[in-house]
Parts: sequence; structure tokens; C-alpha cells
Amino acid sequence: MIKYADHKAPGKKLIRIKVEMADHIIKTCQINGDFFIFPMEGQEILEEALINMPLNIKKIGNTLNEVAKKNDIEILGVDIEDIVDTFKKI
Repeated sequence: MIKYADHKAPGKKLIRIKVEMADHIIKTCQINGDFFIFPMEGQEILEEALINMPLNIKKIGNTLNEVAKKNDIEILGVDIEDIVDTFKKI
């Protein structure tokens, strides 16, 4: 099943998430929007970290924070919490 969610936190940029799920497990994930992620491969690193993870908001938030820190990923226009808020809409 493919699900989509959009979110725009006040004063911040738009986030769009597309996930393909099977039995509440994320099989593919795309995180897009009007924001910038550095380094350029940071977006792919974040998306891949969520593959085969259950759709659990707390785990998603913890994983994204850990992966961003470990890989020195910088996000301009939104923050991890905004991305997590978008996942809440799925």
C-alpha cells in the first residue's frame, strides 16, 4: 500500500512523504519538499535508514535524529521534528 502525507510547519518549508508499506513495515520511502539537505546524499541516507522499519513515530524520530547526527546531515528549511510530524499524517 502506498501512502502520502504533506506538512508545512508554520514559518517553515513544505515536506512531502511517500511510503510504500506492507504489514505496517516501510518498504520504500521518499522524503521531498521545499527544503535543502546537505550533503546531497543526505536525503538518500535518511530514506534508506527507514526501510524495513515499522511505522512507529517514536522509532522514526529516533532513527532520523541518530542517522542525521552520525552522518553530519544538515537540513535547511525544516527540522527532523517537522519530518516526524509529517509521518504522523500517514
